[in-house]
Amino acid sequence: TESNQQITHTLEQLKNTQQTLVESEKMASLGSLVAGIAHEINTPIGISVTAASFLEEEIHDLNAKLISNTLSRSYVEKLIVRIGESGRLLATNLQRAADLISSFKQVAVDQSSEACYSFKLIENLNQVITSLKHKIKQVHCHVFIDCPDELSIYSFPGSFVQIYSNLILNSLIHAFENWEGKREIYIDI
Repeated sequence: TESNQQITHTLEQLKNTQQTLVESEKMASLGSLVAGIAHEINTPIGISVTAASFLEEEIHDLNAKLISNTLSRSYVEKLIVRIGESGRLLATNLQRAADLISSFKQVAVDQSSEACYSFKLIENLNQVITSLKHKIKQVHCHVFIDCPDELSIYSFPGSFVQIYSNLILNSLIHAFENWEGKREIYIDI
């Protein structure tokens, strides 16, 4: 009886240790995702800040010309073109940042929750690729995905995120070390 109790106690300790290790791995993976996403978001946000600053200068110049009564039709026509280009640049980069944040939020939720629901594999995989984009670019690698758009499964998306992330990161770390050929990852589902 005493040996049985010790074995049961040891088994419980092992289960607790295993759960702690799984949670630690998830948190480490999320930390890596956060760093990558922060780096990726920095570019579109920086471009947006520059475009907004340019627009502010253009408005200041327009106001100065208006006050000094030196506003010409050709200046206004050129100004409209410059403001249009800046506006498109601003909208495109803010949308890019929003997409990155959205992708990161979904990956973070999926990785930290144990929820089971129906999801499309291609969307789940694309979110992981987006969140790992920084690391993929660092290694000068290209990821190619072949997966039917409508393929859905009822499962645990967080587990799939973890599997994809681990496989891709392991490939980036180990597969291309001292590799001079093409750096390509093919995922065929």
